[in-house]
Amino acid sequence: MQNLSVKDIIEAFAGAKDAARDAMPTREQILSALGSRPTEESMASSFGIFAAGIVLGAGLAVLFAPKPGAEIREAIGEKISNLRSAADA
Repeated sequence: MQNLSVKDIIEAFAGAKDAARDAMPTREQILSALGSRPTEESMASSFGIFAAGIVLGAGLAVLFAPKPGAEIREAIGEKISNLRSAADA
């Protein structure tokens, strides 16, 4: 076994760190390997899925609400009226 100094060990680790950094794939390479392309369309598609989730969640919330539909619609109407009057003030 060789007699290594602390300096030799530090240099060996520094070289390994640089080699690992150089071998790390870029974001574009990862997306390409997964079959995706980083485009503006993917951002619009993501927003569409997010918006659909919001609509679905709101629908489920109304469906499983503890009050009957008429009471919920009345409460929603009152809140909207309050918001409009607060916005006008």
